[in-house]
Amino acid sequence: MTRSLAGLAIGATFAVAVLVGVAVPGIVRAQLPSCEFRTLQPNDERRLVASARSAFPPGLEAFVTHPCRNGSSAIAGVVTEHIKESNGVLHWWELSCRRDNEDWKCDPAEFKQFVNTTLLIRGRPRRVAISFGKVATLSQVRQSSSDAINLYLDPASHVRPCSSGVNESRWAIIRARDKLPGPKKPIYVELSVDADVNSVMLSDIDVEIRLPRNSGAVSNPATACFYELVVIT
Repeated sequence: MTRSLAGLAIGATFAVAVLVGVAVPGIVRAQLPSCEFRTLQPNDERRLVASARSAFPPGLEAFVTHPCRNGSSAIAGVVTEHIKESNGVLHWWELSCRRDNEDWKCDPAEFKQFVNTTLLIRGRPRRVAISFGKVATLSQVRQSSSDAINLYLDPASHVRPCSSGVNESRWAIIRARDKLPGPKKPIYVELSVDADVNSVMLSDIDVEIRLPRNSGAVSNPATACFYELVVIT
């Protein structure tokens, strides 16, 4: 097990979703906050790290990400240094915080993991970079990511919207419009595991594919549905 700061940008990137993600029926929308300043004063940053540190395991370095100040209020994320396990998985903790005047208040810390791996996609090996949470196992992460990517790339696939408010033809429109990265670039994926479904966000194209599980940890691509993410700036 090794400690690393090299993965800090990974945590910083995914921390944005914690701060700005908002879900609505049919289409998932994320709105980026407007900021007068995207930095914190040194004393303010020290107070923020001190407030957040108690939520993390002891002995880990903590860093501020994506600060946003408007008048006397502010929001920001805090992530810890990244620990690399023997199987290549990086893990860290992160949380989001806000203040109205002087005192920072932080949400509970979330345990995050990340792995660069190779999956068999449409019969060919592809590099896939996967972010996932605490409850998912590496084998579950690899299988669900492979299922979702193969489903998106299958020209014969038809995936229904997760909400009845979206036209059934939307899947074909998205697939024709939004292409995953070429073979020389990694595909970026975020995976979450709920009580009965594995959710795979194809981060390069902002499409989430939900794979219900029939039994245990086994997902079923035949019953999948999708959400589309729209970023409003």
